[in-house]
Amino acid sequence: MKLFSKRNVLLASVVFFVSFVAYCTKSVHDSKEFFRPIILNQIRYNNLRRFSEVPEILPEDVVDSSGDPILSWRVVYALAVNRETDDWNPEPPLNLSKPWYDDDNLKAAKNKPYYFFFPFSSPGELQKGREETTCVVRIKEIHERIKRGELTEQEKKKAYLVLLDKGDSFCWTRPYDVSWKDLASGKVKLINDPIIYMNAGGEVRSLEETPQTTEEWQDFCGPADDR
Repeated sequence: MKLFSKRNVLLASVVFFVSFVAYCTKSVHDSKEFFRPIILNQIRYNNLRRFSEVPEILPEDVVDSSGDPILSWRVVYALAVNRETDDWNPEPPLNLSKPWYDDDNLKAAKNKPYYFFFPFSSPGELQKGREETTCVVRIKEIHERIKRGELTEQEKKKAYLVLLDKGDSFCWTRPYDVSWKDLASGKVKLINDPIIYMNAGGEVRSLEETPQTTEEWQDFCGPADDR
């Protein structure tokens, strides 16, 4: 038997090629998995940093004639930004006299400003099937303190804008924010490892260890005298 017959050389070449392709495929997959959290953390940081350019207070929800919220403050913010940058033009346009769940407003919500973050399912796959979904919420109690002008210097370090876990995400035009008590009770969860947030002083920060107790959550995002 010839060790280096044409047939054996051909078979060896095929085996080598298949093995090489499998190795390269695995290497690319492993590389994506390695860099995925790094990429996502940077995206989360950059998206929240977009809000550090806003005035001291974020706007209020749009309300109807009865004073009930019908569209989120996110809509008001996006329209204000768009007046300066003209980089968001939903079709059909949002109707500010109708609620977020109106059919035309739901269609318009599909064209979402990029900074209302929702995680990639994988690097390079942007919000597939979740175009209208966001994780960006305010902490209600901190917003109320800012609105009433009662925020202390110490409370400026508290989390104000946070990113919910994608399992708790929602339509970005819906008037919805969270209480720090919802987080402390586990009713809703944040994206963590680390938690990236914007504090009430407009600084984007990260928290490596997720709060575990009610006291730790209050230290992170609840007014000191809120019981």
